[in-house]
Amino acid sequence: MKRALHMITVLTLTSGITGALLAFVYAGTWPKIQQNERAQLERAVYQVLPGAVAFEEQAMGDISLFRGFSDSTKSHIVGIAVRAQGTGFQDVIRVMAGFDQTCGRMFGLRVLKQVETPGLGAKIAEEEFLRQFEDLVLSPKIAVVKAGALDKSTGRVQAITGATISSKAVESIINKALDTVRQGQGGGT
Repeated sequence: MKRALHMITVLTLTSGITGALLAFVYAGTWPKIQQNERAQLERAVYQVLPGAVAFEEQAMGDISLFRGFSDSTKSHIVGIAVRAQGTGFQDVIRVMAGFDQTCGRMFGLRVLKQVETPGLGAKIAEEEFLRQFEDLVLSPKIAVVKAGALDKSTGRVQAITGATISSKAVESIINKALDTVRQGQGGGT
């Protein structure tokens, strides 16, 4: 009985000390984590909005909208960047997409977060897939196709072989974000 009580006491103390240490480390690193996430976000905005030197952030439903400007006085809009997310094959996929002011053309795409299957769905974050979204006409939405030629003039991009679910998830995330932005601008879909 004494031995069991001793083991429970030691285990409880060890767990308590370890938990407190973990909470202390987490609290100490949280500001740096937030700072790094903000820096990643800013880099993504500038990557998907070529020519932007400043931006303003605005919440719009489930997405964050960033208006990019070509000057520091914020008098000329370069385009709109949208941070949106949706469910992929494994978990949440978070992207940053850049569009012109009318949402008729897509400038580019960056994947901010994904934990898709390595070697398959994770390819959504690779340049070969992302390049398909550069200078893509949105007529009125994008379409991911399994086979066939890439056709930027009609908004068609090719799915990743073996990762159709992840590719379609990116399509869905972008199209839902477009709908939200267009409705917010009074343009409908």
